[in-house]
Amino acid sequence: PDATPLQTELAKATVTIWPVAEGRIEGIEEGKTYLALPPVGSVIVRDLYPKSVTYAQIYKGKQAIGTVGSPMPSTILSYDTHTPQNAQLALNDLESMVTEDGEYTIEVLTVTPFNNGAPELLAHVTFELDRTIETNGGITTME
Repeated sequence: PDATPLQTELAKATVTIWPVAEGRIEGIEEGKTYLALPPVGSVIVRDLYPKSVTYAQIYKGKQAIGTVGSPMPSTILSYDTHTPQNAQLALNDLESMVTEDGEYTIEVLTVTPFNNGAPELLAHVTFELDRTIETNGGITTME
């Protein structure tokens, strides 16, 4: 302010710091065995990066990083904004994607311009579906 010819700004930079994206799956418990498909669960995501695609995928078996599953269409979310975003999505695709009994994993993944475009894991849950009904009984006669 005390310079005698008027100073001119030559350059300016802005740094934006985004929070780390987070996610969780509600309505489906880790490690639980269900006798019927779990009730409709939901995916809660916070601070999703601008220019990101976030989705839940399901696959048969235990959770393993790098496993490619089937994306759940109702959870695919894309943002092209300038600020981090929050969302709540229903897991209402289970009925059409789980056709047989067994162990399943649902993962919430996000793809951002970072990490060389590889999906980053935000949350996961593994559950078992066993719709087989077993009864113990016996038949006897009076003879």
